[in-house]
Amino acid sequence: MSDEIGPVRVDSSRAPAALQERCANAAKEIIQRQAKRAQEILDRKKGSLDRIANALLERNRLLKDELLALFADSTQPTAVAAR
Repeated sequence: MSDEIGPVRVDSSRAPAALQERCANAAKEIIQRQAKRAQEILDRKKGSLDRIANALLERNRLLKDELLALFADSTQPTAVAAR
């Protein structure tokens, strides 16, 4: 939700062009802010995500406990035993 506009529903066939533009700009700002937030989360979790991807490439599947262990250990790579 935009702090500037608040929760609104705009009927584009009836709303003035200025309001449509404000809503479009607010939506764009929200999307950009959330995309930046998502990228920051991915950057922070990159080590864990890389370990999970490598383990999946090696084994094609991971059990829940293996996945959680790989995700939790963000300081060093974890070897996953082959089954």
